[in-house]
Amino acid sequence: MFALAALVFASAGCATTARDVPCLATTRVAADRAEYNLRRIGVLAFQGSDLGVEEALTLQHSLLTALSLRTQAELVPLSAADIEEVSDNEPFRRGWTSPETILTLAKRYKLDAIFVGTVTERRSYQPQRLGLEAELISCDTGITIWNSSIQLDAAQDRTRLALKAWFENERGAEATTEAWDLYLLSPSRFAEFGAAQMAMTF
Repeated sequence: MFALAALVFASAGCATTARDVPCLATTRVAADRAEYNLRRIGVLAFQGSDLGVEEALTLQHSLLTALSLRTQAELVPLSAADIEEVSDNEPFRRGWTSPETILTLAKRYKLDAIFVGTVTERRSYQPQRLGLEAELISCDTGITIWNSSIQLDAAQDRTRLALKAWFENERGAEATTEAWDLYLLSPSRFAEFGAAQMAMTF
């Protein structure tokens, strides 16, 4: 049975990298987050209106990649069949995810927690806009122990400056012919940046 007690959340600021990459995400972390032993974490593909299967998987992969740099836990990507089990719960609108769903996924994959992501806004043409929300739900308690949200607008200087700094920090040392502003044009690359921003606070 899941605990019903409410948790006190504290706002978490984004830690900057060596090159001071601005973090645009807003994050809240449960006061007892450190007490959770997270060895296996499931990551669902993102949900959202008008979000295609490929786009959802692209966001899932981007989040997996970004999180892998920030945690030693084993990250388990969950399939489209698993997404259907939580698609009707709308956790960010209702404020909770079905305990039955969490228990089913936890037992099936031996998970300690599950990431659930939602696309709250998306404009794939120029200038792009992207809104993302993600929450980490404990499989032991059914309580959200971390959540993060971000609103990106390619027309805003704050988004462009943060994206350029992130690109130079993450891609500058790699052999690539891409330019940073390609991420302003490509929906998949813009989503990669958004996922990386949210993961900065994990």
